[in-house]
Parts: sequence; C-alpha cells; structure tokens
Amino acid sequence: MSRSAKLILGIALVPGLLFALLVLGFLTWGYAQFPANTSPPDPSSVPEIVLDGFERHLDAGRDWYAARLFLYRDERALSNSAHNVAGTTAHLWIRAFWSPAERVAEVAHRGYFGHDFVGVESAARGYFGRPAEMLSPEEVAALVLLTRSPISPWCRRETFDKLASRSPGFARWSSSQMLRKLLPAPEGACKPARTR
Repeated sequence: MSRSAKLILGIALVPGLLFALLVLGFLTWGYAQFPANTSPPDPSSVPEIVLDGFERHLDAGRDWYAARLFLYRDERALSNSAHNVAGTTAHLWIRAFWSPAERVAEVAHRGYFGHDFVGVESAARGYFGRPAEMLSPEEVAALVLLTRSPISPWCRRETFDKLASRSPGFARWSSSQMLRKLLPAPEGACKPARTR
C-alpha cells in the first residue's frame, strides 16, 4: 500500500473512530445512571393470563415503558438529558439482556394503571375486584390499554373507548366488553383536581 493510500485510509478512519468513541462515552454515561439492581424481574410471578395478554397486545412501546420503569427503580430524579441518554441505554440493555417475558413482568409489577394503581395486581383488584389471575382476556386487554395511556375508565369512558377503537390488536373486543365487569367508581375518584 502506498504512502498516500495509507494517509487517505487514516483520514477516513478518524471520523468513524471519533464517532464510535462518542457513542461509547454516551452509553457508558447512560449506564452510570442505572439503578443499583439491574436484574430482571421474575416472569413466573406474573399470572399466566396476564403474561399472555400483555405479550400479545403490547407493542414495541412496551420495551420503552419497561426501560423507563427499570431506570427509575431507585426513584431518583434525572435531568432531561440524563433521562434521554440513560433511557436509550436502558432500552438497549433490556432488549439485549432481558427476555420479552421479563420486560412484560417489569411492566406488570411496576406499571402505572391510573388512580394510583401501581402494578397489575393492584389494578385488577381496584378496577375489577378480583386478583389478576382471575381476569378474563378482555379485562387484561383493558389493563394493557391503561399502560399505554392511564386514562380513567371510570371518569373518561369516551376517551377510553376512542383509545380502544384506534389501537391495533384490540378489534376483537369493544370497550364495553373489556369493561363489562368494571367496579363502580369509588367516591371521589372522578373529582376534578383542585387548583390553587
């Protein structure tokens, strides 16, 4: 290889190496923002009907939501830039090292379902009055919709209906089928938030 060819090759490689170092630096910094516990949740602790329903109906957004839940396990605040970089790093981490069932388990255990219901068990008991393993497939689908947008099926039924009709994969059931056994709203559940 001639001297000029080596020079051209060296010049061509420099931007690529700099870019690779920049990406590596961002990923390393993002990894430093991870919680102390990076182990995946146990999918066997999630009822089979919930695991099946969530795997069937949650899309790629599940992974981003699971990554965000994972990132905030320690309940600490991150700046916007730290949230964006660490969120991307967490997404890559759980996609590489966690199974789809483990990602679903993170959402099922720590996801927000509206009305201060955190976790699928709390939501199942709060909305339907039964443990999660006793839910029907359409009730599980309703809970999946609530992870996409935690709107109140008690207070904003028309918005829930629109979300259900526009979401792919939910055409099998109408929102009235999903919410057929919904408990009555607790007193004060639909009060407007007080303003100062």
